[in-house]
Amino acid sequence: MSTIVQFWGDSITPGDKPVFIFPIVANYTSLQTRDPTNTLDNFVSTLELTGSDIDGAVSLEGTDSESGYVVGGPQETAVGGQLGNLGVRVSSNGKALKAGLGVLGEISAGIYSYTLDSTETQEPGSLLIIVKPSNPTAITDSFICSTYLNCRITKPGIPLARTTPQSIVEAITSGPNSPLSQFENYVNQALNNILGNQMTTKPTFRKDS
Repeated sequence: MSTIVQFWGDSITPGDKPVFIFPIVANYTSLQTRDPTNTLDNFVSTLELTGSDIDGAVSLEGTDSESGYVVGGPQETAVGGQLGNLGVRVSSNGKALKAGLGVLGEISAGIYSYTLDSTETQEPGSLLIIVKPSNPTAITDSFICSTYLNCRITKPGIPLARTTPQSIVEAITSGPNSPLSQFENYVNQALNNILGNQMTTKPTFRKDS
């Protein structure tokens, strides 16, 4: 495996500067385990054979001794001290990769961090961050992996207000433009129109023929 892929779980607001935390790992390119203490000396095997012939039983016995290293397949191990060997490239919405403008740091024991610059999160959409070693074979018998970080930048929506019975009452009754005030104004205007018409309209009389 030559890459490590991680996804940022939350959406990022344009202009934010989130901090990514991730490991830089290396795969062993040699089957020999790099730990010099992990050895087994004097592998011992015992061979014992028993047979018979016409004259009687024949017993055969022998031993064999060997020593060597324990071997195994590739292993991923976090590697420290690679800050100067790492570079950052950033791509927004599939555009050409550009040099990262954020801050790359090492926390400890092969764990690193990258703080995005606010200019890298201005454009809504997908953002790809690649942390790649300039010399992937800087460690003997190992290959340092690249790390891919993926996140999404989203414009903030309309904030949802927390509603309570008190907040609902206040929304209806408070202020000159509240629904209650508007309703009161409507009723007052209607009454004024009715009463005003009654006061200004002259009475008429009908004469029966």
